[in-house]
Amino acid sequence: MKGFVLYGERKSGKTTMIINFAEKWNAAGIASPEVNGLKVIRNLKSGELFPFQRDCGKAQEDNTLKVGRYCFDKRTFEIARNIVLSAVRDGESIVIIDEYGYLELEGKGFEPLLDRVVRMGEDKNLILIIVVRKALLNKFLKRFSFVNWQCVESDKEIEI
Repeated sequence: MKGFVLYGERKSGKTTMIINFAEKWNAAGIASPEVNGLKVIRNLKSGELFPFQRDCGKAQEDNTLKVGRYCFDKRTFEIARNIVLSAVRDGESIVIIDEYGYLELEGKGFEPLLDRVVRMGEDKNLILIIVVRKALLNKFLKRFSFVNWQCVESDKEIEI
């Protein structure tokens, strides 16, 4: 497995870059762009969008994960995990996870997705690309120090 970390500041174009990269290289996985001011999960292979971020005033408590002032649909985390795990199981050569954040560092959100993907991809010709905010880069690298990550800032091209 070959690992890349695409990092940058908030609103620096990481998601746009990763969507363009996925289209160019026929990559699989997930991106989390904003649509009408709310985050969605995009299946990079099919282009299908899944509602993710919710209006906290209209959110249903049982299916909602509240993080600070933001609310997310718990079911969409599961959909996203399944998209990524299926891509690895199906032998996709490039798999993307956008993004690994505070929740994941606490073992929530998309986790334990990355642990599973790394272990599944160890014996494969998998190229794994993870999107991380610059502020979390060192914590991410420390947490997953058993992988030899190539770090690429969001204003640079990923060279595979």
